[in-house]
Amino acid sequence: MQSLANDYPPLPAVFTGVKYYVLLNVLVYLYNTFSYFYSHHFTAAWHVPSSLTSYYFGVGTSLVMVLFVLFIVRTPLLQDKVVNYAAAVLLAYIDLKCIFITIAYPLFSAATPNRASVLALAVLLLYHLFVLLNIKWIILKIIARLRYNLELYPLTVGLYAVLAVSLLLKVQLGWLPYSPFVLSAGNMLLALVFVLYGMRQGYIYLRRTGLLLAVLVSAKLFLIDLSHLETLGKIVAYFSFGLVLLAISYLYQRLERAYAGVLHQEPDSISQGD
Repeated sequence: MQSLANDYPPLPAVFTGVKYYVLLNVLVYLYNTFSYFYSHHFTAAWHVPSSLTSYYFGVGTSLVMVLFVLFIVRTPLLQDKVVNYAAAVLLAYIDLKCIFITIAYPLFSAATPNRASVLALAVLLLYHLFVLLNIKWIILKIIARLRYNLELYPLTVGLYAVLAVSLLLKVQLGWLPYSPFVLSAGNMLLALVFVLYGMRQGYIYLRRTGLLLAVLVSAKLFLIDLSHLETLGKIVAYFSFGLVLLAISYLYQRLERAYAGVLHQEPDSISQGD
């Protein structure tokens, strides 16, 4: 579908340059205005803890950029190739900033979480949810423009989900009891989702990624998480790791054959119903 900007005559080069200058100044003005109100009013009015001041400032500036991008992409008179590329760059920056915030700002200073830390974690989860939706929009645009394989969309979203879950469990929730095992369990669950969804939808790369993730998680569990065991325990762990790999391979082949049979039966059942 063509952009609505095609319904309007192109602006002269001088006015186009003025448009870019105004948009850049609007973005700078919004950033500075938010910085002023955040430092002089918001932190005091909402009783933001000093340990979370920088965190909320980073999330707030990302929100300002999101609103600015929504404005320029939904205003037909502002649309052109440069503006669209600038919007994509800003959205990519917002996505990378979410990863940076997750790593740089541990929200729990102790193993006893308080209300402020839990609320901050909820805000961070919403931020990651937005990034997932944003990645979906960007990848679908790339697929439509460059005619890439549609499987690029679920694969990219899945890889980001692995990264986000790993960072959240490692950095933000690392104080939980048995956190290494919780991290392994979370990634193993994602691997299972990748395999099942990939087989159901016929996505080869997604299900193979799930298989690889399951192998890597198993290796981490037996070779790193259980490395503190004594010599006999390590021998048992290595032996168990081999059995787990065999079990994963066996289950993957069984599921592949099962879904292949279902996919072959569906056209027959449809033709019989007709």
